[in-house]
Amino acid sequence: MHFRAVKEGRDVPADQLPVHQAARGQPVQDYEMDLVFEDGSRRTILGNAVPLLDAAGQPRGAVGAFVDITARKQAEAALRAALQERNLIWENINAAMVIESDGLSGRHSFVSPGEELHETVLHLFRRRLGAVLRDRGRQHPK
Repeated sequence: MHFRAVKEGRDVPADQLPVHQAARGQPVQDYEMDLVFEDGSRRTILGNAVPLLDAAGQPRGAVGAFVDITARKQAEAALRAALQERNLIWENINAAMVIESDGLSGRHSFVSPGEELHETVLHLFRRRLGAVLRDRGRQHPK
């Protein structure tokens, strides 16, 4: 199956591939590129290549090792998208919800837009901390 090596949207010329660079005596570290196959699928790989030197210290070949990081890149993209969606919702919501939980039974407190969010969250945290400390027989710090 044929593929193209692509980095930052551009085809990588054969003489610029990591193993070719290493064969010329230039070690390559943490090189990331996509392999784009004839069917349109792509895999992202990350790797290193180092020169093999002869007794005189001159390059006589190269060796490279690469790992498929496609799943990691997809997970990173999904996380970025989820964070963007969460931020968009948070920035446009008319009320904030703070969830308090004592384990199995969850309590929900709503903070209206007119209230000072920081103070309300701090109050809820202190109230919850006090309940936890009381349950453990300790004093609540003031």
